[in-house]
Amino acid sequence: MIRLISIRGAVLIVIILAMAVSGCSLGPKSLQGNRIDYNISIHRSNNEDLLVNLVRASYFEPMFFLQVGSVSSSFNYGATVGAKGSLAEFRTASAPNYVEAAVGTSYSEVPTITYAPLQGSQAIKQLMSEIPPDRFLLMSRSGWSIGTMLWTTVHHIGPLYNYSNNWPKDHPLIESYRGFLELSALWAGMQNREELELPGLDKDSSGMPVIPVLMRFQSSRDAEKIDRLLGVKSRKTTLPDGRLQARINLALRCDTGVASCVPIKMKSFFNVMYDISQVAAQDREKRIPWIKALPDDLKNRRGLHGGLIRIRSSSAPPAGAYVAVNYRGAWHYIAEEDFNSRAYFSLLGLLFSLQSVEVPVAQPLLTIPTR
Repeated sequence: MIRLISIRGAVLIVIILAMAVSGCSLGPKSLQGNRIDYNISIHRSNNEDLLVNLVRASYFEPMFFLQVGSVSSSFNYGATVGAKGSLAEFRTASAPNYVEAAVGTSYSEVPTITYAPLQGSQAIKQLMSEIPPDRFLLMSRSGWSIGTMLWTTVHHIGPLYNYSNNWPKDHPLIESYRGFLELSALWAGMQNREELELPGLDKDSSGMPVIPVLMRFQSSRDAEKIDRLLGVKSRKTTLPDGRLQARINLALRCDTGVASCVPIKMKSFFNVMYDISQVAAQDREKRIPWIKALPDDLKNRRGLHGGLIRIRSSSAPPAGAYVAVNYRGAWHYIAEEDFNSRAYFSLLGLLFSLQSVEVPVAQPLLTIPTR
């Protein structure tokens, strides 16, 4: 009898241990492993969504954004415990007592992902409206070159017009675009030398935003060149170190009494998308034959425009691409080693986030039970 009780006690101990193991909390471990996986997957999906719309823009097709609306994940745990054996009061050599424990566990994850198309009047208005000047100021002050921000977000500044993909080869504003490039290069150089400053955002008498630009010049000739390009006569003062300082004000309107006012018109995000994309040169020349007739500096977007997002094409999945999508029977991708394109692609993603911040789309949500 004592031997029988001890065997039954052993079975009971096995069952208790199995139940204790199956009852351990796996939630923290699941969160630690799966959160990063979801983060990486959503980031890659967002990049692919942005790239496919850049490809559409390069083919002059309508764009369509499909954002991840929410991500929820449920985890199911299960455990089975059993035992079998032969228990006899009198054990013999041919019929010994034995006990076998059977323990099993199961684990499953059920993710639910919802997508929300970016549509409706509010969303379209957000993406079709001009980029607010405060976004231009924010990005310029956060480390992006003012030359880069001029080219990517500004339609025209003063009498200088930015390039547009729909210009024919004999467009009268091409010479104005050369001046736009010259101003962008001058301001970018001054910013690097800490001779240009954007102190903050002001407002005119009607409440419209105004961006003051403070410039310090080594000579009066440099100051006059900026005035000539912008079509303004700025008021200049002499600093203690002998340099000239001037201030101009970039404003959406110049009929509200703003001194040294230079009108600026911003692009919409859709304008940015259509103007920033560039597929492989041979593909562009097939679709837009007159591109061959453009001067090299305009056709190839050299200088500051060397940062153009270069989208390459391949008939096979590209190896080691930074981001790639299959569209119109071909693979389109940004090369891993093309850091200029990657930087501008990141800038485009930031602009998209800033523009769509007020669009009522559900943010990603990950729910993991802890037990």
